[in-house]
Amino acid sequence: MGRSLYLATLTDDAFVKNLLVDLCAEAGVAITPLPPTLRLRSRGDLTFAFNLAETHAHAPAPVGAVFVIGGAEIEPFGVAVWR
Repeated sequence: MGRSLYLATLTDDAFVKNLLVDLCAEAGVAITPLPPTLRLRSRGDLTFAFNLAETHAHAPAPVGAVFVIGGAEIEPFGVAVWR
């Protein structure tokens, strides 16, 4: 049977974020911290990064990634795709 966690308290956003990061690490789930204006989606071997901001954003691509659209710096309201 699995493990569950019941949390009944008033907290702040930082506490909840730290708790979820710790639980993911404990479970072996990889996470990619992102700014609130960057979205990632994966389809097959491609990763898409959508920049929803009015400023440039850095693509969180791994070292050695090959960009098929855009590059490591994503234009405002732009997209980058890598494999």
